[in-house]
Amino acid sequence: MKILDMKTRFAFSYLLVLAFLMIWQGCNQEELVRKGQENIETLSLQIRIGENNVVRAGTEPGDDALNENKVSSLQLAVYDNATHQLVWDVNCTSLFNAEQSRYMIPVPQDVQSKFDGSKTFNIHLLVNIEPASIPESENDLKHLLVEKSIEANILNDFVMYGSTAKNIDMSTLEGKVLGEVQVKRLASKLRVNLTSIGVDGYDLVDGSLEAKAHNIVTKAYLDAEEVPNTAEYKDSEYRPLAVGRKPHYYSYFSSWDNDNSLKPEVKIHARFKKQNNPSEEVDSYYTIPIDASDKKLKSNCIYEINTKIEVLGGSAEEEPVSIHGELSVKEWEKNEDEFGLPATEYLLVAEHNVTMSKIETYEVSYVTSKIPITAVIQDPHYSFVDKNGVEHHDPIPPENEMYPEVSFDGSKIKIKSKLPKNNVPKKFEVHVFNGVPGLMEKIVVIQFPAEYILFTWGEKSSWRPDGTLAPNLNNKAIYHIVSLIPSGEMILGFPPVETKTFYKKKGLISPTYDPKHTDPHITLSDEATKKMISPSFELASQLGATVRMKYKETHDNGYLVYYDSPQNSYALHVCASYTETRGGKVLDDWRLPTDAEIQLVDKLQNTPQGAVQSIMTGRYYWNASGTTTKIRNGTGNATTHQAHVRCVRDVKENM
Repeated sequence: MKILDMKTRFAFSYLLVLAFLMIWQGCNQEELVRKGQENIETLSLQIRIGENNVVRAGTEPGDDALNENKVSSLQLAVYDNATHQLVWDVNCTSLFNAEQSRYMIPVPQDVQSKFDGSKTFNIHLLVNIEPASIPESENDLKHLLVEKSIEANILNDFVMYGSTAKNIDMSTLEGKVLGEVQVKRLASKLRVNLTSIGVDGYDLVDGSLEAKAHNIVTKAYLDAEEVPNTAEYKDSEYRPLAVGRKPHYYSYFSSWDNDNSLKPEVKIHARFKKQNNPSEEVDSYYTIPIDASDKKLKSNCIYEINTKIEVLGGSAEEEPVSIHGELSVKEWEKNEDEFGLPATEYLLVAEHNVTMSKIETYEVSYVTSKIPITAVIQDPHYSFVDKNGVEHHDPIPPENEMYPEVSFDGSKIKIKSKLPKNNVPKKFEVHVFNGVPGLMEKIVVIQFPAEYILFTWGEKSSWRPDGTLAPNLNNKAIYHIVSLIPSGEMILGFPPVETKTFYKKKGLISPTYDPKHTDPHITLSDEATKKMISPSFELASQLGATVRMKYKETHDNGYLVYYDSPQNSYALHVCASYTETRGGKVLDDWRLPTDAEIQLVDKLQNTPQGAVQSIMTGRYYWNASGTTTKIRNGTGNATTHQAHVRCVRDVKENM
């Protein structure tokens, strides 16, 4: 089983059906026809936005109130796949019928002859941008300069872009179907979330708190991750800020890999008054850098900074105090949209891959030339690795309460499935038929409970470099634990880390201390971090299961001791130096788990119906705070002073 790719791009999904008109009449409103009366000799595009959004982990839908999903104009550009020269372009804004949410795009007669099935064409979809002319060269289209302003708080609409490739054949129905074109917004969205504010001895002056974005980029290319030479790096205006109120800002693609001064920041201004002298007010300025790991602001992503204010800031805007911000990055999602087709033999569903996260019902739109339609559930099962390291593909029998159901409601396929209770995803397929020979649509469904376990396989580790397991161990599964909601007093978020160096002592008299290893993944040991749970983390396989050991060992001067062999070391040292190889790739970003993360693993492995059990089997394990966490059914001779270690790593790349 593969780790769920939560980084899949979600955007608008349009189904384009290409046909032709025997007589070219141009783009005008009179060519619109009512649904069900279309001539099949047309290009049909239906867009229905804003219904039934289901947000997947690591994604967030556009906000209709901010016009983030609005389609004001649509332009198609078709290029020859071999020569990359323009074949045809058409602006169909005037053909949009708001009542039917439908485009009817005629194809001129002189273009029809080019679409004979003999070659592939690249089709580009430009939304909410109307250039003076479409470039003759496809490469020039990718570098088309976009100058549409995104500095306002609420924009009229957003420039979006997508493309696909198709061997177009006007003589066949299949040849007229272009398939799904996924478009994305060119802008990124910045947002600041102030979780708390409190400065000892001071009260906030009502209405004084505000924030602005620094180094937002004003221009972009249509389909190239480059900052145009004519683009400016600007500051937004200040916008009101409060706990629970999230001001937002927009920027086009940005990169600061070669110039850190171009890094975007959120700047905050507040006024405080002294509690013992309310008439004395002071200005307080802060800055929070957007520390994206790839040093980029990417299009169609939401960058949210979570922060709190606990100290006075700088007294002048030019000299702000830098405060810590927890950065989260999400894809800017829009659910796949519905579509229409001319009257002929067809069966199409709006979505072929469905994710049901923490939900038990889901609706998928469909269109069909013939009714009734039927659906069959195929291969409902759970995939997991058990405590003995055996991979399972356990089928769900029809009589089981967890067996999914499918029904129809108008133009919707309604999928109903109870959330898994065994802490692993449920997978199944829905095969849809309308009685026309050869027509079948397949919907692949994966359903996630609030907390679940995925897996991959480890091959070897720094603890077991030969790839063999220690006696009495039998499981090389690297369990990937995902939490969609926090439980109890636990805090959901990537635990903060710091950098520490490990030293080797040389000599007895006037000794020297050589730095041998520096690791930037040391989990903070404070009380707040102790309660944190990474929303997505992997647990080292049993290739990383350790003997009992101490938590920490230092030289006389307080330096952390470095050991050449991890078997002789201590908990902090083990995770700082731990590596595990998967698929030939060495993973080296491991850290000590928090107390809450170990408790979560213990809860999951002790769920009565849980598919995965006996993940951590010792009595005590070291957590990052320097204390031990007791495993409720753990065995062995570990103690609160000599405990086991099991390292974890955050999985951010697929969030």
